[in-house]
Amino acid sequence: MTSSAFTLAFTLALAACSITSSKSPQENPGLKLLQIDEAFLRFLFEHNSSGQQSHAAVYCIGIGKLGNLADPDNRLLRRLSDLRPSIVPASHCKYDIEVTSRASGRRSLIFNIESVKCRTDALCEVIGGYLEGNLSADGGTYIAERHNRTWIIHNPLTKWIS
Repeated sequence: MTSSAFTLAFTLALAACSITSSKSPQENPGLKLLQIDEAFLRFLFEHNSSGQQSHAAVYCIGIGKLGNLADPDNRLLRRLSDLRPSIVPASHCKYDIEVTSRASGRRSLIFNIESVKCRTDALCEVIGGYLEGNLSADGGTYIAERHNRTWIIHNPLTKWIS
């Protein structure tokens, strides 16, 4: 085989591998969860009842129950990097009587995603909410529904607010 024929065959083989290895969100649960998490948080940022709304110093993001949050994957933070206020991991905030940024000491909000449970490839339940302070918090069970390539979050099925 000539070197140009080998190069052509090798290039075609690489192209075929890259085409067959790409997975749709239905086949890649990690990507699907990342897309749902992003859609849910963007929904909460726009539809929360906090006193600060978008005037918070930062939005702190955590995975798990309020009071026991883990920092999210950096991929989720990167997907939300276009937003203001800035998005930071939950560990960058502290909660006493109110939520504050550890860096600036300014009032902030913590948003959490407690769980995501999918009934089908296109329909999931998301539990989560936000915490602003002792007298300002909200949570509920929301529906995430996939339309074409976009996840749409619907108003909560159940909700609590303080």
